[in-house]
Amino acid sequence: MPVPAWARFFMDVGASATRVGAGSRAVTACVVPTRGFAASFAALGYLLERNAEMEAASSRAEHYRHLCELAPGTPVTVERDGRTYHGVLRGTVQVDGVRRLKVQTTKNLDTRSAPVGSGGGLTYLLDEEQGHSVALDHSPVPVVRLPAHQAGHHVEATPECLNLLYGKAPTAEVAQDRLDCLIVGSVSTLWSEWSAQLVGVESSTLRAVAACRLVDLLRVRRFVGSHGTYRSEIASSAEDAYPATDEKSPAVIYDGSAHFVRWYHALRGRWTCVIIDARRARLEEAVGIVNQEFQQRAGDWTLSNVGIPLGVEVMSYLVPDR
Repeated sequence: MPVPAWARFFMDVGASATRVGAGSRAVTACVVPTRGFAASFAALGYLLERNAEMEAASSRAEHYRHLCELAPGTPVTVERDGRTYHGVLRGTVQVDGVRRLKVQTTKNLDTRSAPVGSGGGLTYLLDEEQGHSVALDHSPVPVVRLPAHQAGHHVEATPECLNLLYGKAPTAEVAQDRLDCLIVGSVSTLWSEWSAQLVGVESSTLRAVAACRLVDLLRVRRFVGSHGTYRSEIASSAEDAYPATDEKSPAVIYDGSAHFVRWYHALRGRWTCVIIDARRARLEEAVGIVNQEFQQRAGDWTLSNVGIPLGVEVMSYLVPDR
């Protein structure tokens, strides 16, 4: 079943927001009859479009070249035979005229008798085709002193929808941890939406269809597990402190007026989206904030190629960068 038109609208809103120019900040406020799934699909559209842009700007060759240029001793992870190992880079070596990246995973390095592409469990000699299995180690305490033996971590099977989204062997720049989008709302309510099955999701990079859960596509840090990669995070305004966000993590999406009213003054992205439920509390406060900002806006900003459904009101504008 394809994504319904109302859901496609919110995905288009999110996708359009990736075109906010550098040095600019934009706000999109949507007043809706009911908030259900609106923020979720806006986040999905945004992340799918971000992924498409990064794939266009990145390539396997560029990723491999970047790894080869890093200093020896740089902590990395490498995936081999369904398990992920911590390791360090050891430069490159020419084998039969082909440059190979050396990744050491255990100490007592001795590769003189090791076959090409393997180091007897101690080091791996990887060509460009195999470079996608190597990523920079973003662990809180990266491994720099290697053990004598390493069992590695089991790599969980990738949901088919992620294989369609990222490809079987995505470039590490696309697949690595990165906070692109923060969703502020009720954790329990959003989890109930994200854990449901979803069929027929597609984007510029997703040509086929598969049964997908929104939580798999959104790659929410709180739910991906210790060895998964994340692209988004969820926060509740009921918490005592709001999470710090990186200026390079441009999207903040508020799922409801109460969350928006409490945190908007301190938590904004390069693109901020607020879903205002016309039936919920604090409607007038949220609309008042939006109207005041619109009057003081830095400029106009329109969503491109987005058809607005009946019953939905949308206001988009630029705000001064701070």
